[in-house]
Amino acid sequence: MMKHRATALTILMILLLFLLPLRAGAESGAAASASGEENTAEETHAFPENGIPVLTLTIDPEEYQKVVSSYRHEYRAENGSIRLDVPDGWTSEYGEADGETLGRELPLAYIRGRGNSTWLEDKKPYRFRLAESADIFGMGANEHWVLLANAKDDSLLRNRIAACVGDALGLAFTPKFVPVDLVVNGEYQGSYLLGEQVRIGENRIEIDKIKKSQTGLPEISGGYLLAMSPSEKDTDAGKFTLKSGMSFLVEEPELDEYGEPQQAALEAQKDYIVKYMQSVEDAVFGEDFRNAEGAAVSELMDLESAAKYWWVQCFAYNDDGFDSTSTYLYKERDGKLFWGPLWDFDRSFWINGGANFLNNAKMPWLDHLRANDPEYQQILRAAWEELQDILEEVIREGGVLDRYREEIRLSWEQDHELWQDHELWRGAPRDDGELDRTVESIRGNIRERREAIGAVIDTGLARVFAEVTFVDGEQVLARKTVYAGESLSAGDFPEAEEKEGFAFLGWTDGNGQEFGRDSRVFSDMTVLAAYREKETAPETKPAPQEADGTDSAGWIIAAGAVSVLIAGAAASVLRGRRKMDKS
Repeated sequence: MMKHRATALTILMILLLFLLPLRAGAESGAAASASGEENTAEETHAFPENGIPVLTLTIDPEEYQKVVSSYRHEYRAENGSIRLDVPDGWTSEYGEADGETLGRELPLAYIRGRGNSTWLEDKKPYRFRLAESADIFGMGANEHWVLLANAKDDSLLRNRIAACVGDALGLAFTPKFVPVDLVVNGEYQGSYLLGEQVRIGENRIEIDKIKKSQTGLPEISGGYLLAMSPSEKDTDAGKFTLKSGMSFLVEEPELDEYGEPQQAALEAQKDYIVKYMQSVEDAVFGEDFRNAEGAAVSELMDLESAAKYWWVQCFAYNDDGFDSTSTYLYKERDGKLFWGPLWDFDRSFWINGGANFLNNAKMPWLDHLRANDPEYQQILRAAWEELQDILEEVIREGGVLDRYREEIRLSWEQDHELWQDHELWRGAPRDDGELDRTVESIRGNIRERREAIGAVIDTGLARVFAEVTFVDGEQVLARKTVYAGESLSAGDFPEAEEKEGFAFLGWTDGNGQEFGRDSRVFSDMTVLAAYREKETAPETKPAPQEADGTDSAGWIIAAGAVSVLIAGAAASVLRGRRKMDKS
C-alpha cells in the first residue's frame, strides 16, 4: 500500500513540474497578446519597416547553417530563393527597379560566405548567384551579387561613400550598392549592402573574357582581373612575384580551376600576364620611365586610373589599401593595365595620419612615379582638383553623407540593437545620438584631411621618400630610406664602432639634437655618432691584515660603502652630462 502511494506521489510531482512552466508560458503569451505584442520571432522580425528594401532569403535551415560554418566558403547552399520588397516612396539612386524582380521569389543557383577577416565576425557577409540574370534596383542585369555586412564599420556607410566618390571621379566599374534589411528564414539578420560582385562580365568589369582553351595572341592578352597579394598564405595557382618582391594574384581567369586538359592554356596565359606585369614594373623604374624594349610606362599602364585610384585610397586612409587582395587591377585585350575597381572600405575614413598626409597609401610603383615623374605628378594634381569638389558634395549640409545617413537611420538602429553584444559595439554607449556622432566624425575627418592635404600638396606631393645617412667621424656606416614623415625602426640603426676610452651615446642630427626611433624624417638628412669620454673610478688597495693574520671585516665593509658612494656619484655626473648632451 505504501509502495503505491509513493509511486502516485512521484507521478503527481512530475506532472506538476511539467505543467507549471506551461501555465507560466501560456500566461506570458496571453499577457503579450493583451498588450498587442506578438510572441514569435518571425512575426517580430520578418518584415522590418525601416524605409529601405527588404531582402528575404528562404533556404533549408540545415543548409544555411553549413554555409555559416564553412570557414573557407567551400560550402554552397543550393535550392534557395530571395525576395525583394520595396517600401512605398523608396527609390534607387541608380534608376528604376526592374518590376519583374520585385515581390516574387527569385531562385538561387547558390549562396555561400565571402570575405576574409570580415567572415570571422558574428554578422556574416555573403555572395550569391541567381538562377537567372536580373537587374536589381537599376544596378544592371547580372547573376552574381554580394551582401556586405559592414560588421567592422560603426556607421554602415563607409563602403558606400567610397563607391560614390570613385564613381564621381570616373573610375570605371566602381561597384554600386543599395542598403537592404536582410531576413533569413523569417529572422532579421541586420542592415546590409546589396551590391555588385567584382568580376569580369556584363554590367561588371566589361572586358573580353579568356577561355580555358586559348593559348595564343591576341586572345590571351586580355582580359585579366588581378589583385595584389602581399600575404604569404596565398598559394593559388595564379599567384606570382615580380623582381621588386611585389606579389599579385590572377583572380580571373581562375587558373586554379584549370584541369589537366587545360594545362597548356594555364601556362600560356600565366606566362603572358607575368611577363606583361614585369614589363610594366621595368618601365616604372627604368630610365625615362621606359623598359628595356623602349615601351613607356604610360603606354603600358593607364596613369589616370592609377592616380584616381591612389587618391581615393590615400584620402580615405584605407587600412586595406594596397595591402590586401581587395586591391584590384585589370587588363583589357590588346590594351593597357588599369587600376580598379575600388573595394573594401569598411576600415576607412579614420584618423588622418598625423603629419604623414600623403604617404599612408604605399605602393612602390606609384610611389616612385609620384616622386620622380613630372607627367604623373600633373595627372595627380588634376585628379586632386576633381576630388576636392566631390568631397565638398559629400560633406556639405544635405549632401551625400546626410542623405545616406537618413536613408538607413531606422535600419542602423535595429541592426545596432541586434548586434549590441558584437565586438564592435561591446561597451559602447547606445543612445539616439550615436549614429549622428559617428557621421559627424566622418564628416570632420574628411574636412580636416581635405584641408591638411591642400596645405601640403604644392610642396609635399613629390616628397615621397627621405634618406638618412649615418656618419661616424668621416666614415659612412649606413644609408636608410623611409617614407617622408615616418620614423626608422630599431633594425634600421647601425651599430657604432667601439672606441677605447669612449662610450657611445647615440645619434644626433645637425643641430645636436638626439635622433632616435621616435624621430620623424621629413627630408634627406645626416645623423652623427655621439660619444663621451669614459671616467674611471679611483683604484682601491687590498685590505690590510691584522697582526694575528685575520682580515679586518669592518674595514672591508667601510671600503665597500665608499666604493658604492663613489660609483653613485660618478653615475650622477654621467647622467648630468648625458642630459646636457641631449639638450
